[in-house]
Amino acid sequence: MKKYKIKVDEKMIAALKPFWRELQSAESKFFDDVQKIEKHMARTVKIEDIEFFMNDGYYCGIGNGARTMRLIHDRELENNA
Repeated sequence: MKKYKIKVDEKMIAALKPFWRELQSAESKFFDDVQKIEKHMARTVKIEDIEFFMNDGYYCGIGNGARTMRLIHDRELENNA
């Protein structure tokens, strides 16, 4: 069993809980913002289920849930493409 240099105890966990809640709040706001962008994108391009595609925790393109269009990769969407 690995020995860790830093001891995690109840005091440390209590000190870290506010940061965890802050992360959850920021993440929730982020995903709300992404959803608003997706809705605007859907109205603009007239594809109902168009969305940003995420893989392994990273956004890597735009596609749609019904898969009636090919995935548009991030490299096609970048300014330097």
